[in-house]
Amino acid sequence: MFHILKVTDTNTIMPLILALKFNLKNNSDIMKKCLNLLEVFILTRWLCFKSTKDYNKLFANMTKKLNKTNPLEFLKNNLKDIPKRYEIEDCLISKDDYLANKKAALILFWIELYRRHTNKKTQDSIELSYKWTLEHLMPQSWEENWKSIAKDELHAEDLIYQIGNMTLLKSSLNSAIKNASWKIKLNGDGSRKNSIKSCADLLITRELCDKTIWNEDTIRDRTQKFFKIWNVDIFTK
Repeated sequence: MFHILKVTDTNTIMPLILALKFNLKNNSDIMKKCLNLLEVFILTRWLCFKSTKDYNKLFANMTKKLNKTNPLEFLKNNLKDIPKRYEIEDCLISKDDYLANKKAALILFWIELYRRHTNKKTQDSIELSYKWTLEHLMPQSWEENWKSIAKDELHAEDLIYQIGNMTLLKSSLNSAIKNASWKIKLNGDGSRKNSIKSCADLLITRELCDKTIWNEDTIRDRTQKFFKIWNVDIFTK
């Protein structure tokens, strides 16, 4: 969450977080739920290009009026203009240069953090500093090796720029496999250094290792799974 706040430059929320922490010091379960609401609010609005100009006033007023008896409902009632699910989905499948690079890489990094936090069986020693580069699994230059997947240019773009068609790789691997077919990307061409299987350090990349094919169905299925990480429906429950 703090990485999200840093990236989105949302410093004015800190007094509210401190007030919640102070008042809920004996109730960690409700505290986590409150932080989850704030995270979804900040992240989804940032993703959907919602204005942040009123954040200063909003969070200051919420800090002053915080309902100590039922802070969770208080947050739900005061955090307004939450993006709709379809808005978030549109942003995550859009051919937008900003999304396709900086935002997409950040979203994938946060999904990796989420997966590691929720997967208690995973003991990973890979450092999670933000140093990975974005890889389009079905590549942007698709014509040479991926014509069997796409009907035409528009269909190809619809698949390529979905968040489910992206992962994070080390830059050296990214450049080595960039426009190859899925078989070569996954298994390499005889060298252990240039395949996804031999360099799948992250959970979001390891999940690709059993995919013998990469096509429209696998791309759309993975995109749908990513949608579930930040669920805006929690504001209405």
